[in-house]
Amino acid sequence: MLVGDFHAHSQRWDPRCTEWREAADWDEIIDEYRLVIGNDDRPTDYWMRNESQGVSIMDLTLANRLFGNWTILDGSHAMGSVHEIMEWEVEMEKQKEAGGTLVVGWNVAAMLLEYKLHAETLCREQARGRAELGEESTGGNVESKAKWSQKALCKVLDATAKKIRICAQSKRC
Repeated sequence: MLVGDFHAHSQRWDPRCTEWREAADWDEIIDEYRLVIGNDDRPTDYWMRNESQGVSIMDLTLANRLFGNWTILDGSHAMGSVHEIMEWEVEMEKQKEAGGTLVVGWNVAAMLLEYKLHAETLCREQARGRAELGEESTGGNVESKAKWSQKALCKVLDATAKKIRICAQSKRC
């Protein structure tokens, strides 16, 4: 899933677009990886230039599978940003199940400094000897590196961070 301010303008995701700009690379990526554009026609960006103002869709939600309930949070524009806050739902794949509890992530924010340092050390050890991506990297190289990175990060977080668990009795266990 890719989400962010892509700073690109195209009628492909914004029916109000009158000037196609900075979109060629994103069009190519969307086509090559068969990505789904999750946005609807609501604007995600409000702009003002030279006494003119308008709206556009530059903040995109792209994924390699369908996802549901994409929306813009009510009142998010009022928070002082020219960008809206987008929200969506994705069905997460089960990582582990134990005793009716599903591990869905890790509480990284609450990690103690010593565990953060240990995590950094483990990350360096995991990455040692791995080739870096560069301009010559192929799509296959990038995909392989992404899979390896996810697996390595899970190992590090399993060893250093508290797991967040979901169970039937409450939102979090």
